[in-house]
Amino acid sequence: IRWPSATSLQTTFLSVNLLFSRSPQGNRAACFLSLNKTARALQDSLRVIQLNPQFPRGYCRAGKCYFLNGDLENARIMYSKGLELSSRSEGRASQGHDDPRFMECLSMLNQIQEVEKALQALPASPSTPEEVRRSIRIYLSVQPKCSCWRALYLSLSRGYLLLRDLPSAELLLSRV
Repeated sequence: IRWPSATSLQTTFLSVNLLFSRSPQGNRAACFLSLNKTARALQDSLRVIQLNPQFPRGYCRAGKCYFLNGDLENARIMYSKGLELSSRSEGRASQGHDDPRFMECLSMLNQIQEVEKALQALPASPSTPEEVRRSIRIYLSVQPKCSCWRALYLSLSRGYLLLRDLPSAELLLSRV
């Protein structure tokens, strides 16, 4: 899929037909997420929620945007609401919890807990080489779950600088 083209087509559709804007904005939000444009994706996701507060996918996409931006509090709020709505949707009682939105929200809420637990274990201000190494290990353990976090890279590079590991610090700073 060509995400920039898909995003452009979704934008054109929105400008022509605002009556059906919930779905195209949600789809455009997905395109923006695929392009790592989380701020634009968040705008569209919040608009979807505004247009239809009972639509779980809007909350899931907003939660993902907040999570990727490192805003765990708002991510938890959005995923919790998405989980609640997807568990209440029609036919849920007979199907069990096999809805992809339900599973995504549940999985992401668990990931948020894991990341928060790991970040709570960080030393307040690492001063010894061992504390710096421990901080780096913690940051590296959560990095795959939050790859867009600019602050994470800055903290990691600070740790590498404290250890005088300049090549690793330069590599991380090049990603910021």
